[in-house]
Amino acid sequence: MKLIRKLAVLIVALAGASVAQADPIIYEGLCNGTADSSITCDSNTGLEWLDLTTTLGLSYNEALNSDYVTDLGFRHATESELLSLYVSARIPVVGQLQPDGTVTNGTSALNRAGVEFLLPLLGCTFICSTGEAAAQGFLDISDPNLTAYAFIQLKFPSSASATGIWSPQPRDLLAVSFLRDQTGNFLVRSVSVPEPSTLALFALGLFGMIFMQRKALPTVSSRFHMCAFNVQAALN
Repeated sequence: MKLIRKLAVLIVALAGASVAQADPIIYEGLCNGTADSSITCDSNTGLEWLDLTTTLGLSYNEALNSDYVTDLGFRHATESELLSLYVSARIPVVGQLQPDGTVTNGTSALNRAGVEFLLPLLGCTFICSTGEAAAQGFLDISDPNLTAYAFIQLKFPSSASATGIWSPQPRDLLAVSFLRDQTGNFLVRSVSVPEPSTLALFALGLFGMIFMQRKALPTVSSRFHMCAFNVQAALN
């Protein structure tokens, strides 16, 4: 009985961990649950995002040669990975450069809640003390010589917030100093994130095994009655 109770407690703990991991999708810290204020985990994609302020002022190439990439396993995020992060943060409207050279409007009141949530996690990189605080960084656009920079920004009027992924720039970006000084690098690394459904199925399977085993074992009372029946039969 004691063993069964201990296993039941374990099952409850596993089920609780499953629920805890299901929400929220994005949170501060490593995806394995370790606290780290410089990392944001997107458990929906299994990516850990490095705070933009850690690479603030570094060109794409400088970040590429930094310890974050060479020693810690980070790399520049792609445009599609950043868009997936926006989806996880519930940011629906993104301004993007189109093939014809036009830029879609990325300012929308629909972005406000998501930007307010995500911007502090990624790290503010310029005009941080105003109501227009923004975070921007360089991306990998699969070109050996070029990068693009992307941003999210709280914007006036207060009901609207902006996002954007802008035109390609040289990876060293030495000429545009004002942009470089206000821009970090979107660095990510892939990690393994336990599936909540897997934990839940394991817990249910374990519970089922315990239940069936307990059902198969005769109780003290039933064993007593069986012995009494056998003794009575022998006397007769």
